[in-house]
Amino acid sequence: MKFGLKFVYDTKVRPRYEYSFKLTSMFYATQWDFDGRRSYIPFEYEGKLSCVVIREFHEDLKLEIFSESSESILIEKALKIASHVMGFDEDLSEFYELVLNDKILWPIGWPLRGIHLRAVPGVWEGLVISICQQNASFSQGWRMVINFRKLFGKRIFIQEYKHECYAFPSPRTIINLGRNITSAGVGYRYKTILNVAKAILSDEDPFTVKGVGEYTRRVSKIISLRDYSKMPVDKWFRKLIPFAYAGAREEWSTRRIEEFAEKKWGKWAGLSAIMLTAITAAEPISSLLRKLERGFLTPIPAKPSPLTLWRYKI
Repeated sequence: MKFGLKFVYDTKVRPRYEYSFKLTSMFYATQWDFDGRRSYIPFEYEGKLSCVVIREFHEDLKLEIFSESSESILIEKALKIASHVMGFDEDLSEFYELVLNDKILWPIGWPLRGIHLRAVPGVWEGLVISICQQNASFSQGWRMVINFRKLFGKRIFIQEYKHECYAFPSPRTIINLGRNITSAGVGYRYKTILNVAKAILSDEDPFTVKGVGEYTRRVSKIISLRDYSKMPVDKWFRKLIPFAYAGAREEWSTRRIEEFAEKKWGKWAGLSAIMLTAITAAEPISSLLRKLERGFLTPIPAKPSPLTLWRYKI
């Protein structure tokens, strides 16, 4: 079933700090979230579907809200979600200066200055995305997320822009489906996803659910809460960091990586981790180390990556 949404409201905002709309729109966006000109933020609130459409308008950003309802509370919610997801009120100037001379992150200071993390609307979505990344490559993890939205989310159509997208399925929808969510390719992860959905509906802490380890918890907090304070550490980082920053072809312990990140990036350690995936195109670690040896990195490659995912159907 396809849900056509009506236009209900528009406004303009001007980013308060350094901001690149296109780079931010691209960052971990699927084909439904960015079309090269406009960002789309579909969401469901109190059973009603909505979508915020954002584009550049001179020095401002124009926000248009399409929805099943024109209630003022929904419009207020949509504006808050747009600000949170796109980060146009976020000041990253300190971070940009911090990484200017970084061995890998220097492009964030320039020429990619103005990029912000494209966050997700809430903890539920952030946890599901993070769970799908467990023991998976970049493409494998995002294929699960895309399948999850397409199979179980509600299909939205914006007539004005001939654009189709899928809202993220609600916890209630996922609980009702039960083990059938394995059809999205999530495998053993389905149990954790179901338990997270139950925790959210029961007003329990979803970050303490069995199967949500420290790495998953930190990633989800970065992308859903903009909590940049802690670096998520997995095998990829345990090999990348010593090679890139110490010239050592070895694997450091999680504790050693955390200590390094805290000393080097401080309160920006979590954001640095996510930006590292963008600059390195989230390459498998073996091929990435070979590229680093040759001094060759392509943040925007001709294949799915954190900054190009929106161009592909995977």
